[in-house]
Amino acid sequence: MRWDVVREGESLSMLSARLARPGCMLMRANRIYSPAWLLPGREIVVPDEDFCLWDSFRCPVQAVKCPATERRRRAERVVGLGDSVTSLARETGLTERMVYRAAKRSRGTLPLGLRLRLPVPPQGCVCVNALPGMRLEDLARRYGVQAFEIRQLNDVWGPVLPGMRLLIPVRG
Repeated sequence: MRWDVVREGESLSMLSARLARPGCMLMRANRIYSPAWLLPGREIVVPDEDFCLWDSFRCPVQAVKCPATERRRRAERVVGLGDSVTSLARETGLTERMVYRAAKRSRGTLPLGLRLRLPVPPQGCVCVNALPGMRLEDLARRYGVQAFEIRQLNDVWGPVLPGMRLLIPVRG
């Protein structure tokens, strides 16, 4: 194995081509479930070609397989003066991550006039900040829902990280 660094503007597929390794192998070797964690400057492990034969970590390709569901309703919104990712998230009841995804960005400010198609959260959701040591299963148990419901609603397939904001469906 050797180490490499993710370059500015590099996507998982670009990284995969440059390093001559499948994207899922790179994710597996670095213990990540989402390419969103491959930020510029991050040091990653470049595994040997036979890595997947002996590694016991759950394959990210298998982890994200789930049955197709009905597409979420979306609401159109144009970024105006004074709008920020945080203010839009609060106003719409979404997490900042969901606003960034709708804007097709990973960070930074949103340009004035940008047209967003924001998902409409289901009725009765609450937004929860993940604390250190908190697991998805703990949240699911606390709110009386299934962990996969939280994963699908938030498009989260890896572990819950401290500081993550998650929408939790609440049964009335």
